[in-house]
Amino acid sequence: MDLKLKKIFKRASLMLLAIIASNMTFAAQHGFYGDLGLGLGFGPSNTVVKSELFSNSGGTLSANTSDVYTLQTRGVTTGYINVGYNFTPYFGAEADVTYWGKQDLSSFANNVTTETGQWSGKLQSYSYGLNGVGYLPLAETKINLFAKLGIAIIHSELNVNDPKGSVFFNPGSYTTTSNAPGLLYGAGAEYQFNKNISGQLEWKGINRFNDSRISNISYNLIAIGLRYTFC
Repeated sequence: MDLKLKKIFKRASLMLLAIIASNMTFAAQHGFYGDLGLGLGFGPSNTVVKSELFSNSGGTLSANTSDVYTLQTRGVTTGYINVGYNFTPYFGAEADVTYWGKQDLSSFANNVTTETGQWSGKLQSYSYGLNGVGYLPLAETKINLFAKLGIAIIHSELNVNDPKGSVFFNPGSYTTTSNAPGLLYGAGAEYQFNKNISGQLEWKGINRFNDSRISNISYNLIAIGLRYTFC
């Protein structure tokens, strides 16, 4: 290698190191961290539940073994707590607990509305699981992009309060629950105020793998949050 090529190689190497250093300056901090966020969530538009899962209800008036409950899809309050560890500035892992919100029921079997039948109901869900998190620092900024993927257990609870017997043969309040694994995924950006504190804007979603008890369980949320890194 002649002297001119050596100089070119040296300059290119120094430029590469400078780029890496600038990325590292504001990359995700190494160590343990905790996240706390609040957001707006959107759940399923309907869910199907077997009538036999509502114990002592006597079954539903539709005479179907599986019945459709329509849900209001306006945004609901959601929140999350994460505890994790960044092994490098580009990869970490976290334990995730997310409350996906509470939706009001609006109709049963597509014709008996909560107003006409004088009944009410709610579907609410939360999840807990583990995520892998990847980071992409933006050069010469305090912004890190991130994406996450993981597995979670989703707990869902459907409650129907039917004092007039518009849904069930036996008037009353009935609840059924479901616990099943699902795929959790998300992406967002964080801005580092200093080495310990950063603000986050995150989109996150979850889809359950099976619909054995309460069907169509899937959620999305948009949230803002704060992170504290112990470093």
